[in-house]
Parts: sequence; C-alpha cells; structure tokens
Amino acid sequence: MGGTSVLLAVGGVAVPLPSTAGACAALCVGALVLGRGGWSRLAESLGGHGGPPAAASLLARLGRGLAAAALVWVAAGPGAALIAATASAVAVLVMGARRRQAAADLRGREVVRLCAALSAELAGGVAPVDALRRVVVVDRALEPLVAPVLRADDLGGDVSDAWRRQASRVPGAERLADIGTCWAVSARTGSSLGRSVGALGESLGRRARHRAEVDSRLAGARSTARLLAALPLAGILLGSSMGASPLESLIGTGWGRACVFAGIVLDVVGLRWSAAVRRRAAQA
Repeated sequence: MGGTSVLLAVGGVAVPLPSTAGACAALCVGALVLGRGGWSRLAESLGGHGGPPAAASLLARLGRGLAAAALVWVAAGPGAALIAATASAVAVLVMGARRRQAAADLRGREVVRLCAALSAELAGGVAPVDALRRVVVVDRALEPLVAPVLRADDLGGDVSDAWRRQASRVPGAERLADIGTCWAVSARTGSSLGRSVGALGESLGRRARHRAEVDSRLAGARSTARLLAALPLAGILLGSSMGASPLESLIGTGWGRACVFAGIVLDVVGLRWSAAVRRRAAQA
C-alpha cells in the first residue's frame, strides 16, 4: 500500500497500516476511551447546557458504534466491519425496544397508583386540583405525570384536555385520557370524580395483575427464545475451539456474509415475534 505506514498493535502483534488507516485507528481508540460520559458531555456542549438528554444519549451510542465499526474495519476488513455494524444496530434496536417497554410498564403502574391516591384524597372531601397537589406531595414519582395538568390549571386551561395531551405524550400512560374523561364528566354533570377514578384504578390494577401473570407464565418461553437466538454465536465459538475456523468462511466469503445477514434477520424476526405473542397474550 502507498503512503507512510504506521504500526497498530492488534492482539499484541504490530500490524503496518497506511497513514489514513492509522489515523482512523487512533481516532477509534480515542473515541472508545472517551466513552459514554465523554460523548454525552460533547453532545450537551454542542447543543448547549440545556440540550435534550435523549440527543446526548443518541450521539453517545452513535459515536461508540462508529468507533467500534471503524476499528473492526482497520483490524479485519470492510466485510467484518459491515457485519459488526449490522449486529450492533440490531442489538441497539432490540435493547432499545426492551427499555421502552419497561418504561411503558412503569408508567402504567404509576397511573394505577395515581388513580388510587387521587380517589383516596377525593374521598376525604378535597377539591380535585388540591387533591392532585397533595398526591404529588406524598408520591414525588408521580410529579412528571401530574405537573403539566397542574400547570394547565394554573394558567386557566382545560384540565381534562391537559390529561388527554399528557396521555398522548407519555408512552405507557395512555389511560390518563380516561382520567380526563372522568374529570370532564364530573365537571359537566356533578357526578363523583373520586368514585369514577377509583373504579378506573381498580380496572387498571386488574389488567396490570393479568399482565404480570402472563409475563410469569411466559418467562420460560421468553428465555428459550433468547437462548435460541444466541445459539449461532455459541456454534461459532464451538467451531473455533475445535479448530474449524468458521469466522474465515463467514467473513471471508460472499456466501458466508450472506448467511450472517440472513441469520441476523431471522434472529430479529424471532425475537420480535416472541415479543408480539407476549403483547397479544397480555391484552387478551
């Protein structure tokens, strides 16, 4: 290769690289050393001190992924880098979906707690907005759900509409719209808001218990699906330990790379199908 060469230590072996690749490798190592905190601080500095945390986290993950892919490119070639990048993207998507589902489940449980606490305060004869304020004082974890509604009331807005807007903005808290409906009906007809919110909380609690029971019954099937998804990697490790060198065939040939991509796609389809079965069973 042309150009001034540099040396990159890969697995304890000095490998000569062109100057461009050496610079790329240096940048990769620097990016990996920078880590999540450094990338997050960089993103926040680019977006100002008040930059959104989600953007900082996204830039951090993007930086780490690009750094790892480029390092694999330098060490093992473009084919391996493309496979590594694809596998990393799939892993990020799967883990992101799992985190979003966990956050949505947490919000759903918070809505149940909100209904129970609000119903208890209203049963004591407290005015609806004052009851909301007392609920937030007692349970600070509910403040993100309730704060926009209280702000709407302070500004003279429609509280029931504020509940509906909050339901549309927060994943997993869609049933806040039902609280808004109860609020509107109570304001229009004079019916008991505490009784309707309490009934709503009991209904949501029964659904949450049903989902928890479904999750516990499907735990074995979910573990089996994850084990099956990891079996190809175990097969590669087993083949390597036996001296078969499967990575050379998978990365070094066109058919091998096609098999890797097909395997990744099938793994994703299987995991998504398993998650869909769980969601349908929970909604039944």
